Amino acid sequence: EVLQFPLVKLNGDTTKLAENEGWILLNVWSFNCGPCIENLQNYGHEKDSLGYRILEQEGIKIMAVNQSSNNLELIRQFGETTGTTDLMYSGKGLSGVIELRYYGYYYLISPDRQIAYESSHLGDYSELLKAKSDYEKQQQNHREQ
Repeated sequence: EVLQFPLVKLNGDTTKLAENEGWILLNVWSFNCGPCIENLQNYGHEKDSLGYRILEQEGIKIMAVNQSSNNLELIRQFGETTGTTDLMYSGKGLSGVIELRYYGYYYLISPDRQIAYESSHLGDYSELLKAKSDYEKQQQNHREQ
């Protein structure tokens, strides 16, 4: 169900996880979540000179989904203050189709649409990137057998 859930970009376009290719970090956040805000601010500050974030350099598309509001203007304003408007989506009701243990939850979704990693804290991304690497190695081993 989560792969078909409509996510609304700030320009009003709708997409679904199933329509996106490659690795995706589904970052589910809420306005009243301190760690969520801190992490979004980190995304805003970590762009390199070409405008790419650390995870984007690793081939991971970040989709920051607000699961509590469908007010695109409010989400846009928040994105402007954190420097993350390009990552923002509205996904009101998402918690009805995916288990959210906390506000501020992260799912690393593989290109074959499996959850390769989940956490309530990203830290320095080392665990997430290790999970991605381990998953890729596991898939390579399956193909070789």
